Amino acid sequence: MYAFEVSHTIDITRDATVLLDLTPIAERVFIVAPDNKRSEFGKLKGSAQFRSKIRQGTLRFISYIDLLALYDKAKSLQELLNKTGIKI
Repeated sequence: MYAFEVSHTIDITRDATVLLDLTPIAERVFIVAPDNKRSEFGKLKGSAQFRSKIRQGTLRFISYIDLLALYDKAKSLQELLNKTGIKI
């Protein structure tokens, strides 16, 4: 299971703290935000509270643009799989 927290105008630290509560039940948790907030997320690596989760890959950042690209590719793949009858 994955969990996502959209961080558009609120502090990323606050959103990341909320996500940490989900790490016992979620394989990965993601901050979803504009790409210009990536550096703010990067600063969390210096915090003892987040450092290990980021290093383990449990807490990650994904930009709106990357999430939309991922969705578009997944949708195209699903349409092709449905068309061909291939199940994965």
